[in-house]
Amino acid sequence: MDEEIELTEAETATLSKETFSFFDVLSEVSYPKDVLTIYMDEAAAYDLEKLLREISGTSENDVTEESVEALRVKAEALKSRIENSKYTFFLTGVSDDRIVDARTLTDKEFEKRKKPRKNASGHIEKYLPEDQQYEWMRYLNAVVQSLHIEQIVAPNGAVMTAPSPDEIAHFYDKAPGAEKGRLDQAIASLRVKSESYEASIDEGFLAKP
Repeated sequence: MDEEIELTEAETATLSKETFSFFDVLSEVSYPKDVLTIYMDEAAAYDLEKLLREISGTSENDVTEESVEALRVKAEALKSRIENSKYTFFLTGVSDDRIVDARTLTDKEFEKRKKPRKNASGHIEKYLPEDQQYEWMRYLNAVVQSLHIEQIVAPNGAVMTAPSPDEIAHFYDKAPGAEKGRLDQAIASLRVKSESYEASIDEGFLAKP
């Protein structure tokens, strides 16, 4: 017969504490976060850069108090326009599972756009027409990007929480190319950090003895 094991009072108290689940632990993992400011007035940014080049190329003989003041006023107006086009993106890393789900969500969104055709064996299959494939990629990108965007704060302080893929797709259609590139780069960096973070979790739970 197995030998009974008697627990001390301290051990009994420890075992009787509130329990927890590793499913709960893993659902609360702290993925990396970042904040990025995007400026939408590309024309003002271009004009300001051109103005600064003009100022740097002006000789001392051509500089007067009036001309300096005029350039300063113009520069301040452009800076104000740029500042008023500022949107602040609060970003977060996400799990690999959610990235995989993005493809499933995109496929579901485009299911009704598929057309029937016979394959080589004579069976009917559905396919996405070529003119829809770009839209599929565009929407998939928007879904993935939206997963990483917790909220966006507008210049007036208004907040958009968890923007939809459609809203992010529209942003990518209209935003300045350089700013879209900065957002892509920030999210890609979070993806790398998230993968490293998940690897460290796996290592902690699945470490070899």
